[in-house]
Amino acid sequence: MPLKLILTAIAFGIFGVLASIGGLVSYWRFVDWLDFRRRGYRIRLLHPQTWRWQPGPQSWAYEEREANGNIRGFAFVRHFVSGGYPAKSVIRFPGPDAWSAEVPAWAGERREQIVERVLDVAGRATTRLDDAA
Repeated sequence: MPLKLILTAIAFGIFGVLASIGGLVSYWRFVDWLDFRRRGYRIRLLHPQTWRWQPGPQSWAYEEREANGNIRGFAFVRHFVSGGYPAKSVIRFPGPDAWSAEVPAWAGERREQIVERVLDVAGRATTRLDDAA
């Protein structure tokens, strides 16, 4: 088999793998965007250069869309206690008494709703809430 044919096959193979990976990443980003549009809220990792499910504390954000399309949110700590997928995690939020003082004014009276939303998105089976006082 001529060398040129082998190199062409290798080049097409590499191109195919890269195109497939690009397609998957695009699909995941589109599905995340679609979920955010449908729900009106999301949680997301603030520093995406870290591996998402590595054990240890990570900075996450709760965000929601306003009627005018603006996005508002606040940060919280999500501590992964194990590796793998799905990883067990603990969400750290201010306790009920400190909530209004530590979150933005728009979230002040909505603690229960926001906690429920975060647990729904994070996965109730593998996530628990830690109410920091």
